Amino acid sequence: MSKQVMSSLIQFIDGALQEFNVLTPTNRDIIKYTGRIQGINAHLKDYCTCMSFTMRNTLAFELLHNFSFQCKHIKRAREIRFEGYS
Repeated sequence: MSKQVMSSLIQFIDGALQEFNVLTPTNRDIIKYTGRIQGINAHLKDYCTCMSFTMRNTLAFELLHNFSFQCKHIKRAREIRFEGYS
C-alpha cells in the first residue's frame, strides 16, 4: 500500500501498517526516509528520519506536548493508515 505525499510516496512495510518508507516519486526503489506511527493519535514513539523531524523533535518539545514532533510524513502516514476513522 502506498500513497503520494507532496513529492514523495508513503509505503507501509509491515502488516500492522505502522512502519513506513518514504520513497522518491521518480524512482520508487529509492527510500528517502523511514518512519513509524504508533497509533491513531500522536505518540512519543512516532518517528521519521527526515531532517524536519530530527531537527524539531527535541526533549523540550516532547516534554511540552507529550508526543513526538509530527512531520508531514508522519501526518500523512497516519491519515492513510486511519482513513475513515474519527
